[in-house]
Amino acid sequence: SATHTSTIHSIETTGTTMDTCLIMDSTITAVSHPGPTSYEAESPTNLITNDTELQNCSDCSGGFKIGFIGFEEELTFENINGDTGGTFPLTIYFATGEDRVGDISINNGAPIVINYYNTSSFVHVNSTTVSVVLCAGSKNTIKFYNPTNYTADIDRIVV
Repeated sequence: SATHTSTIHSIETTGTTMDTCLIMDSTITAVSHPGPTSYEAESPTNLITNDTELQNCSDCSGGFKIGFIGFEEELTFENINGDTGGTFPLTIYFATGEDRVGDISINNGAPIVINYYNTSSFVHVNSTTVSVVLCAGSKNTIKFYNPTNYTADIDRIVV
């Protein structure tokens, strides 16, 4: 069996610590982590702002996606499970008819810039993967936005 020692990750935005995640609080025996979990963009547990739009999408995993994310419009996935905390791959499934850029924010932290490359149509889905730090437990949030333009339409994420 393996052991881990204490590690603290801070999530910072504009130089101010917004949240601190205690990843491991003492030496413990490692346990196997559950497999990746898929979260649909159209889930009623997510927060969407006024002009984002639920859209039909035949290539999307649940048959829907959230579109018109950008400018003042945002999509926030809530209750994301970070298990015991740490760094996780985040796979974003998206559709866009042109190259677009967007930001994501983990637990209201600093923006992470994501490049979404043309999927040849707003109904064809592709994916991109980035590493993110999540807090222990299931109260993590992942916000999709772009303050100056539209970003890609979001089908789902897998963490």
